[in-house]
Amino acid sequence: MRPPAKPLEEKIAQWVLDTPFFNANNLTNVTRNYFLTIRSPQTCKVYFNALRRFFRGVPPTFTLDDITAEFVSTHLGMIGGEPPPGDGRQDHHVATRLVVLAALRGYFDFLRKKKLMAENPAADIKFQATKRYQGQTEPLPISEVLTLLAHIGERHPLDRRDRALVAFLAFTACRIGAAVKLTHGSFHDASVRLYEKGGKEHPMPLPPPLPPFLEAYVRDLSSIRPDLAFFRKWSKPLGVFLESPLSYFDAYMIIRVRAREAGIRRHVTPHSFRATTLTALLNSGMALDKVRTFANHARTDTTLLYTHDRQLKTEDVALVADAYGTKP
Repeated sequence: MRPPAKPLEEKIAQWVLDTPFFNANNLTNVTRNYFLTIRSPQTCKVYFNALRRFFRGVPPTFTLDDITAEFVSTHLGMIGGEPPPGDGRQDHHVATRLVVLAALRGYFDFLRKKKLMAENPAADIKFQATKRYQGQTEPLPISEVLTLLAHIGERHPLDRRDRALVAFLAFTACRIGAAVKLTHGSFHDASVRLYEKGGKEHPMPLPPPLPPFLEAYVRDLSSIRPDLAFFRKWSKPLGVFLESPLSYFDAYMIIRVRAREAGIRRHVTPHSFRATTLTALLNSGMALDKVRTFANHARTDTTLLYTHDRQLKTEDVALVADAYGTKP
């Protein structure tokens, strides 16, 4: 029987203590504190593995002044060697280098703010990707989104909740994590305040087609306080909505079941609606910067992932263009 895995915090602490470079330069505490500033557990794990990979190649006799841009660039260039052109490993190596580079930039910038380094040696290093990447989630035809909304209907309170959830995801293109965090206090007049990745606040106006779906659902709720969850669990024995919020898994299963009941054969997830709307907005002629702001992307490069080769139909783009006031 395998022993239980150590928590990530323990792994980081042990690694810092076992790395000669940190001990020689009195960086054990500050390195552990750096990882405490990373809010996402997944990002923390990825950066831990990236930094562990980098500092394996740093001699214990080095000081921070010895870690120059040339040293960092040389190390990154050695990741995976240089596979021949056309080798499938090439894109994997570039992606790995970019992850290590991001981790190094964050760590060295933390040391710079602590006045332990004069400059960030990884700040100006750039690697060009070998191919143009696209998002992995395929956009749905908007006709299928409309079919799904129509099939759910509004016969039962659960139908009205699920229809409101699908409409909210489709018309706001928000991440499912932001949707399940909504409270009644998130809505004000004709706008909504979303809390996206990292707790970032993202206020946005409600798209014109959306309010009727939300209003039909809200009429079924017995209590509407600003602090209560907007999308809530249903109690089958009581026949009422509880005050507890839907989880990500709840929302995922609602969408999977509803799509299957509507006869949609493709794989539909909460992110499918985000991919659909952002792709259609880009195809309809909305400016890239406006779509980036609408999607709350930190970088324009991320928005460009939605410029899919698999274009939506002209009539689908026209539907979204009409809803958002853009010109196809």
